[in-house]
Amino acid sequence: MTLSPATSVAFAVSGGAPADARSWISVDLAGHPTPGRRGYIVATEPVEPSGRGFELAAQARTIILSEMRRLRNSPPDVALGRSLAAANATIFDQARDGVAAGADQRVLVGATAIILEGHSATFAHVPPGQMVLVEDGLVYAIPELESWFPTYAQDIRVTGKAEPLGFASWTEPLMAQTEIRPGDTLVLCSSETARAFAEEVASSGFQVRDLTYLHHRDPDVVLDAFRGVVIAQDLPRAGVAVISFPPLPDSEQVRTIADIGRRSRERVRHGRAIVRQWKPVPGPRRDRVAAPAEVSATITVSGEGEEASDGARDTAPASPEVQPTQPAGSTAKPLRSGPLKSARSRAARVYEWGEPRWNSTWTRPSTVAQFGVPGAHGVSVFRGQTSYMGERSWRHRLPRLPVIGSAWIWPFLLMLILGSALGALYVRERFLTPEVDEPALISAIDERILRAQNGDTPAEVVADLDLAQRGLDQARAADVSDDLLDPRQQAITTRRDAVTDVIRMSDLQRIGTLPEEFNQASVRGVNTPAGIFFVAGNLYQWQPEADGGFRELDVILEQGRAIDGIRVGRLWGLAFDNEGLYVTDGEHVFMLPTETGAWRAVPIGKINDQPWKPGPLAAFDGAVYLLQQDGSQIYRFGIDDAEGEAPPVEWLQTGARDDIGRARDLAIDANIFVLLETGAVQVMYRGELQTTVEPQYVQPGDAEALVDGAATGYLYVAVTDEDEDTGRIVAFDRDDGAAAHQLLLPIGFTTGDANVAPPFQGLQDIVVDEATGTVYIVNGDAIWTARYSLPDRSTPGTPGHDQPRR
Repeated sequence: MTLSPATSVAFAVSGGAPADARSWISVDLAGHPTPGRRGYIVATEPVEPSGRGFELAAQARTIILSEMRRLRNSPPDVALGRSLAAANATIFDQARDGVAAGADQRVLVGATAIILEGHSATFAHVPPGQMVLVEDGLVYAIPELESWFPTYAQDIRVTGKAEPLGFASWTEPLMAQTEIRPGDTLVLCSSETARAFAEEVASSGFQVRDLTYLHHRDPDVVLDAFRGVVIAQDLPRAGVAVISFPPLPDSEQVRTIADIGRRSRERVRHGRAIVRQWKPVPGPRRDRVAAPAEVSATITVSGEGEEASDGARDTAPASPEVQPTQPAGSTAKPLRSGPLKSARSRAARVYEWGEPRWNSTWTRPSTVAQFGVPGAHGVSVFRGQTSYMGERSWRHRLPRLPVIGSAWIWPFLLMLILGSALGALYVRERFLTPEVDEPALISAIDERILRAQNGDTPAEVVADLDLAQRGLDQARAADVSDDLLDPRQQAITTRRDAVTDVIRMSDLQRIGTLPEEFNQASVRGVNTPAGIFFVAGNLYQWQPEADGGFRELDVILEQGRAIDGIRVGRLWGLAFDNEGLYVTDGEHVFMLPTETGAWRAVPIGKINDQPWKPGPLAAFDGAVYLLQQDGSQIYRFGIDDAEGEAPPVEWLQTGARDDIGRARDLAIDANIFVLLETGAVQVMYRGELQTTVEPQYVQPGDAEALVDGAATGYLYVAVTDEDEDTGRIVAFDRDDGAAAHQLLLPIGFTTGDANVAPPFQGLQDIVVDEATGTVYIVNGDAIWTARYSLPDRSTPGTPGHDQPRR
C-alpha cells in the first residue's frame, strides 16, 4: 500500500548521561517515499570503546552515507556493497599504516546501513550492532536476538560470517531485503542495548514472537520500552532509534494499481496479527521470578511456514528454536497469581487498550526530542475510519459515507467533474464555434510577416513570427484555402530559419530497414576511412559502392566467433582512432589494427569483480575510454600496448566527477568531451575539467548523442523534441559553443502514407562524415542519410596537441 513519510525518534546515553544521537546514527528520510527519492539510515559503533574507535566509527558512517548518495542510480545492493567496501578500505588502511609505524592501531567497526526505496528496504550489516524489523506477525532481527543467550546453539551448517569493518582488506556484509508496509516498525540499537533488551524479554516471560506488539505502535511508546531497559540495567552507554511508518486512512492507502494487491494481502495478514496486538506495552518486570522461557524465532525463509506464505514479505535466515533446560530433579515453577488477580489483570489490559494513551500521543513533543536525529521528530495527525489502524493516538475516527465508502467517493467525484468538463468542451466546439473573418485574419498574418521582415533584433522577429504562425494555425482550423496559407507558411519558415541559424539538410533518404537484431540492442555507429561501422550485438560495416549507391549491412564480427581462443560475446561498444577499430562485449576489447588488419582480443580488468555496464566508448592513441554513469567515472584501458589483461585506470580526477552521473555521450580528440543531459558539454583534459560549453538551441533533456568533428572544429549534438517526431542536429564551436547552427529536415518533409518512423523518432545515434558532408541518422527502425553544408571556419588551437597520450 501507499507509504506515508516515516517518523523517527532516538536517544543516546554516554557515560550514564544523555548524549546526542547523531554521534551514533545518521538518518536521511526527507522526501522518502516520493518516487525517485531514496531514504538512508546508517549506524556505526566500534568493537572496543575508545576515543580512536569512536572517531573511526564516525568517519565510516560519513563515508557510507556519502557513497550511498553518490550511487543513487545504482541498485540498492550494489550501492550498499560499494559503500561498505569504501569505508572498510579506509579503516583497514589506517590500521595498516599504524602498524607499519610501530603502533597498535587495529580498530574494528560495526555498521548497519539501510536504503529505503519505494516499498523496498535493503539492509547491509557487519557486527556489532542490532536491527529489529517488526511486520504483521513477523519479527526479523539481525543478528538473531537469541544469539545473546548462552543456550543459543548456532547451526553448524552456516559457513559464512560477516566480520567488522577493518578486519580484512575486503568485507562481506550480511544483506537482506524486505517490503515495507504501513504500520511497520524498525528499531536500531547498539549491541550492548540489544543484549540488555533480549535478557529483559526472556526474564519477563515473553518470547521473541511476542515483539509483534511493536507493530502499529506510536514510536515514542516503542522508544519508552527500550529506555526502561537502559534505566533498569543502568547501562553506561546506549543508543536506540525507532523508525515507524504510520498507518494511513482507507482513502489514502490505495493510489495505484499495485496498492490494490498490497491492500488485499495486508488484510489477510492483519487477521492473524491483530490477536497479538491486544496486549499492553510490557515494561521491565522484576516483581516476580520466572523460569527460563522458551525463545523461538519467527524469522522464516520465504515460502516456508505460514507467515512467509502470506505474501512473502521477504527473506532472512531461519533460526533454530532453543528449548529451556532445568537442572535434573528441579521442581521450581514460575510463581502464579490467583484466579481473581489474573482476571483483573486481563480486564485491565482490555481497558488499557480501549482507551487513548494521552500521555504518549503524537500531539505532544517527545521528551527525547532534544537528543534525537535532526528533522526526525515531525508529527502528522492521520485521520481514518477503520479499527485496523493500530493505537488511537495514531488516528481519529470519522463516520463512513452511506452506500459507497470514502475510499471510492473521491475518484467517483473526480470522474464526474472530468466528464462534465469534457462534455462542456464538446458542446462548445460543436455548437459554439465562432465565425472567422477570413480577410481580416489573412491581413493580420500578412502584417506580422511584414513586421518580422523588418525586425531589428532576432527576439522581436521570432515574437512576430510566433504570432503569425498562431494566426496561420487558426486559419487552417477554420478551413481557409491552402492556396492562401501555403505561401505564407513558406515565408514564415524561411524568415525563422534566417534568424535562428537554421541550415536545411538536403537529399534526405531512407536506406532500407534495419536488421531484426537491431531492435534488441542499442545501436552505436562510427565513421572510418574504410566506411561506416555499426554495433548492435554484432559488428556491421556499411560501405558506399563505387557508383554512389549503397549495399546492405555486412557482418564483420559476430557473436560466438573465436579470436585468439576467446569467444566473442554480445557487442555493445564501438570506437575508432588512428591505431585501429575497437569493439567490446564488456569482458574483452577486440581490436582491428589498421596496419595488420587481423583481429586481436585483449581482456579488460574489472573493479570488485563487477561486470562493466554498456556505456559510451571512445578511443585515442591506442587506448579506449569507457564512461560509467553509476560509478561517475571514465575508465581508460591501454589496448594497443597491453600484454595480457588491460587494467582499468580511473581517468577523471575528483573535482571532475560531479556531473558524470548525468552524462549521455562522450567524444575524444585532443580533449575528451562529455555531453550531459542538460545539453551542456564538459571539456576534459588529463582528467580535469577545463571548461563547460553551453551551446545554443539545446534544451535540458533533449540531447541524445555527441560527435566530434576533428576536421572542422565543430561538435555535433543530436537533439530530439518532446514529441520525438521532430529533431535537429546542432553544430557549434567546440571551444566556446559559438557559431552554432541547426541542421533541420527539409521544409515540408513528411513520410506520407508510408508506415515508417520519421528520422528523429526513436533516435539512437548519429554518424557524421565531414569529408563528404553526409550525416547518418539511426532511429528506431532504419538508417537515414542527408547532405549538409556548414560555413567554413579555422580549426581552433586546442591545449595538448603536442601531448598525444590522454
